Amino acid sequence: MGLMGIFLFVTMGVIYIHGKEGRLSPMARAVLLRYMARVLLLGDLTKEKQASDGTGEAGLTDHQDVVLTNIAFATSCEDPEMTREESEPPKGPESTGSPGFRQLIASMDEMTKAVNRGTESMTEGMTELKNEMEELTKAVKSEEVVSDYTLLAKVLDRLCLVLYVISIAAAIPMTMYLSK
Repeated sequence: MGLMGIFLFVTMGVIYIHGKEGRLSPMARAVLLRYMARVLLLGDLTKEKQASDGTGEAGLTDHQDVVLTNIAFATSCEDPEMTREESEPPKGPESTGSPGFRQLIASMDEMTKAVNRGTESMTEGMTELKNEMEELTKAVKSEEVVSDYTLLAKVLDRLCLVLYVISIAAAIPMTMYLSK
């Protein structure tokens, strides 16, 4: 019961730290967010902070890259050269041929109609995809920047979990030994 009470108060402190804004000192960042996070199997959290700041390493997605990709995608979808024109079956002397030729023309008409229906559904799908891409761009732009204190709270929360498990693992045998 005592351990649960202690860790309850520690958890309240972690929640308070999670809500703070600002930056940690460079030494605290190095010790807690880099080395302590690695020990607790969280990885190097200073890299995560750099990626969310936009000052990360090459290869990470940049907000401007997403916007430029969306603009290029929208432009290619609206390109008039990309649309297909409806083809007409030949008229004149070619259409008065054998019954096989008429059947070929009829099947070409059916295929043309099917392609047009497919193009319309594809256009609708492209419009839906374009809308989803715009929503994703808005979400990426409005994404919050993770503060140092949020990452610190993540490290301290994991540290509390590890200490709680160790203390319970030590308390059970001690209780059994003392009860004899």
